Amino acid sequence: MAKILISPEIRNDLIGISDYLSYLTDDPERVDKLTESLLDAVDQLAVFPRMDKKLYLPGGEDSGYRCVVHKQYMIVYIVREETVYVARIVHTSKDYLRRLFPRFSSDKQL
Repeated sequence: MAKILISPEIRNDLIGISDYLSYLTDDPERVDKLTESLLDAVDQLAVFPRMDKKLYLPGGEDSGYRCVVHKQYMIVYIVREETVYVARIVHTSKDYLRRLFPRFSSDKQL
């Protein structure tokens, strides 16, 4: 079983997700369930760290990251030996490449 390490950005990602869902719905239980299910999906990476797809950059370059899609969210992570480093949780509609790789700034074409 792999060890899970979570980046500091994950906390902000989850707060942003919770805040946005709270804005959309008056059902705090729904917000809590989604947050819990995302954290459960992160925990599953300890058991199956390499089962999800690799994350490729434009042009086909392997980024070194992997991702798992859970509901409408991508959990982005790197596996090094027996450790899973979870980098970000982003909505699938967001431009995750620019969030993860600053070199893809808004003025450059993907």
